[in-house]
Amino acid sequence: MGYTTYLLGAGASAKAIPTYFSKKNNFTKKFIEFIYEFIGSNLENKIVNDNTFLLIVQIREECPKHYTIDTYARKLYLSNTKINKIKLRILKLLLSNFLEYWQTPKTNQNQFDVVDYRYDVLLSTILEKSELNPILQNDIRFISWNYDNQLEMALLNFNDANLNIMLNVLL
Repeated sequence: MGYTTYLLGAGASAKAIPTYFSKKNNFTKKFIEFIYEFIGSNLENKIVNDNTFLLIVQIREECPKHYTIDTYARKLYLSNTKINKIKLRILKLLLSNFLEYWQTPKTNQNQFDVVDYRYDVLLSTILEKSELNPILQNDIRFISWNYDNQLEMALLNFNDANLNIMLNVLL
C-alpha cells in the first residue's frame, strides 16, 4: 500500500505567518521587531546575560544585511568559528520563538489569521468521518520544514479536545 505525502513549505502558512516576500508583512522586519521586544523583556527579567545580549544585538543587526534570514543562517552554519555556531543556535531559538508568537491567538490579532484557512480546506477534504472524531487515514503523511504549528492547530479545529487524530501525522 502506498502513501500520499503532502510537502508543506513556508507558503503553506502565508495567511497566518509573515513571509519574506510580502512587502507589506516583511518577515525580516517582523522578526527584527520581535527581537527588540524579546531583548527588552528578557533584560528586564534578567533572563539573558550580557554576553548573550551582545550576540542577539549582533544577530539583529546582521539579519537585514542578507537576502533572507535563511541565507544568514546558512552563512553561520558554514562557518567554523565557535562564535558563529553559538549565534546560529541563538538564531534558531529566536526564530522558533518568533513563529510560536505569530501562531498564538491574540486579542488584537487582525493582520493574520491564527490558522491559515487553507489548512481547513485541506483537512476537510482528506479527513474521514468516524463515530467519535474525524480520522486521518494511515496512508497520509505530512512533511513540513517551516517550523510552524499550522497543521496541528487546524487539526484541533476538527477535534476540539482530543488529540488522538494527531497520532498519524508525521512532521
